[in-house]
Amino acid sequence: GIDVGHLDCVILLGFPGSCASLWQQIGRAGRSGRPALAFMVCFGGALDQYWIQEPDALFDKDNIEKVVIYPYNRHVIQGHLLCAAKEHPLA
Repeated sequence: GIDVGHLDCVILLGFPGSCASLWQQIGRAGRSGRPALAFMVCFGGALDQYWIQEPDALFDKDNIEKVVIYPYNRHVIQGHLLCAAKEHPLA
């Protein structure tokens, strides 16, 4: 990963596709405890235009999408089990 501890400003070029991604990206600035800025440059796409008209809704944390997965999907479980085994070995 990249050390972003001293990042003071984030500029997003268009809506990143989800509110969760937006919060994750703008949260990269200001991690050092200092004030930070985030800008989103909007383009002509439908999502950009919607959010430019509804900025209060964009920054409402209740709008963050819920994560929904099927926990019995073997492709999902396989990766999660490998990570869990590394983080908390049984032996």
